[in-house]
Amino acid sequence: MLRPMTLISLTNKIFSGKPVLLVLVCRMFTMAGVMAQSISDSDINQDFFYCQDDKLFRVVNSTDTLSYSARLQGGITDFDASNPFKILVFSAPFQKIYYLNHRLAPLSEECLLSDLGLGEVTCACASKQGGFWVFDRWNGVLVRFDGQMQRVVSSESFSLLGLQQAEPVKIREVGNQLYVCCRESGGYRFDLFGNYIGPDSAMRPEDF
Repeated sequence: MLRPMTLISLTNKIFSGKPVLLVLVCRMFTMAGVMAQSISDSDINQDFFYCQDDKLFRVVNSTDTLSYSARLQGGITDFDASNPFKILVFSAPFQKIYYLNHRLAPLSEECLLSDLGLGEVTCACASKQGGFWVFDRWNGVLVRFDGQMQRVVSSESFSLLGLQQAEPVKIREVGNQLYVCCRESGGYRFDLFGNYIGPDSAMRPEDF
């Protein structure tokens, strides 16, 4: 659940020195009534993204907002706009990852996760090294695929790490680590080779 203070803190960071845009984005969230259900992100250009009712929106400036409807793609479970020219979109119902360009137009690249030998994937994110990360719930492992859809990194199973009660809901690369945010237990940190670093009880999905 996104708290008002969390949203204000995020938009202050993104739109530092631009109070008009800050007011615009806060009003958009308040008027749409999406405080409790939205997913948000920002890219390297400091454009602001949010998701509501199976639609992804990109706030470029005070007069330009782009949108994309994912209704026919199974909705949007999560998205990662760290690369604004190749925005990763994950649909858990369809177990699919696909990409949008900077204008929120679909790119031809699409991946059915079952074709990669995965079980039930519950979260995904882009990798700065190319490709993407997923958490395979059935096997309890984090897996990274490269740009050619080849499996290049796998963590130990969460059960062997003593994390069998963890329920990851969001993963993100931050610097040289992978942050795994869980529903109840805070989160966990891994390096980019899939090695477990340790817990982070203060981690929350809305922080990423």
